[in-house]
Amino acid sequence: MGHDPNDPADGVTGRDRLAALEQVSERLREVTEKVEHLTIALQSRDVIGQAKGILMERYGLTGEQAFELLTVTSSNTNTKLLQVAVELVTTGRLSETP
Repeated sequence: MGHDPNDPADGVTGRDRLAALEQVSERLREVTEKVEHLTIALQSRDVIGQAKGILMERYGLTGEQAFELLTVTSSNTNTKLLQVAVELVTTGRLSETP
C-alpha cells in the first residue's frame, strides 16, 4: 500500500501540518514586505541620483556637493529628501519654501 499523508501513525498530525503551513505563510509575508521595501528604496535611490545629476550638470557640482544641496533644501523646506528630488526631476526646480 502507498503512504497516506493523513495517517496519524506517521507521527505528524493535521495540527502539525497546519502549524508548519502558518509558519511558512508568515515567512512569505515577511519576505514579500521586505521586497516591497527594497523596491521602494531602489526607486528612491534612482530618483535621488537623477536629481544629483541634474544639479551636477547645472551647477558644475560634485556628487557630494549636489547631495549636500539636496539635503540642505530638504531641511530648509521641511520636506523629505525624496520629495525634493522628485520635484527637481519632474519640474527642474528646487523647492525654496515649505
